[in-house]
Amino acid sequence: MNTMSLLKRFPQSLLIVLCGAAAFYTQAATVAHYRFEEGPAGSHVLVITDSGPNGINGSVEGPSPLHFTPDVAPYPAAGQGALRAVGDFNFGRIPHHPAFELPGAFTIEFFVRASKRYENWGGVGPHLRHTILGKKISTEEGAENTFSFAYEPLRGRVVLTAQGDPREMGSGVDLRDGRWHHVAWMVSRTESGYSSGFYMDGECSSFSASSSPMNFDWGTGPWCIGAGNFANDAQRGNFDGDIDEIRISDVELGPADFVTDLSRKPLAATITPKVQIAWPSSRHRLYQVEWASKLDANTWHDLGGPLYGNGFTDVVYDDVANWTARFYRVQAVE
Repeated sequence: MNTMSLLKRFPQSLLIVLCGAAAFYTQAATVAHYRFEEGPAGSHVLVITDSGPNGINGSVEGPSPLHFTPDVAPYPAAGQGALRAVGDFNFGRIPHHPAFELPGAFTIEFFVRASKRYENWGGVGPHLRHTILGKKISTEEGAENTFSFAYEPLRGRVVLTAQGDPREMGSGVDLRDGRWHHVAWMVSRTESGYSSGFYMDGECSSFSASSSPMNFDWGTGPWCIGAGNFANDAQRGNFDGDIDEIRISDVELGPADFVTDLSRKPLAATITPKVQIAWPSSRHRLYQVEWASKLDANTWHDLGGPLYGNGFTDVVYDDVANWTARFYRVQAVE
């Protein structure tokens, strides 16, 4: 079997190459995964716990700690808890770690639900953006983001900006519906170029590619969840809503490989054979539909309960998917 055949048979995240009796493999890995499952509902989040292999934990900053909520996305993979981000100057901070310095492909994904209170903020500017998740280029006060997912409350959309990718990416999904939405950014980088895709709810809403390398630097600054209030007035407004399942992977994942499978599924149609029993009826007359497996059967069985006539044609249906033969009759009940 040649290498091309193997590539077709095995998923992108797993490549197996056979060479004599030896086998070598590389497995796509989760770099960090923040699930917010540690505390009871309503309790304060004191530590942003990483359930991934590197244990890159973070902290919560601000005058009022963020807290856990049981209102999670409607998927089993979302677990039992999420992070409720509310209050000005309250946000999560995850320190930089060498594991985040990914030279090639990566995927950043999370669930988000905006607060309905944003609908009442009619006095804010149309371009105001509140940071949901971002990473600082350095630890200095007022440092820029190397990338940032931000929410525009008056447009209801999520916007992704990243250094090294000149195209700003935005979603066509309106988060003002009060529902959970999945956000993902997938990047594939080589020495000769890159591709970058922004996904909302498993659908690609923005895409860019170049034959030139991406000038992207992970930086040395922290990740900020909810906002990054580093004396930058444009980022003072914290994101107000819920965040869950923040996962960073060292491979470009597809919708089927997200925290929950969001790939398109074929529609399944079910056809159930039924038989229609119809008869002319008299108003206020009571009728009973009966069935038997043989015409010479001594015992007939009721099909449902008695029915009152309507003066026209009465109709009932019977599911015959599991029967080889049935006979029906309609009896007037005295």
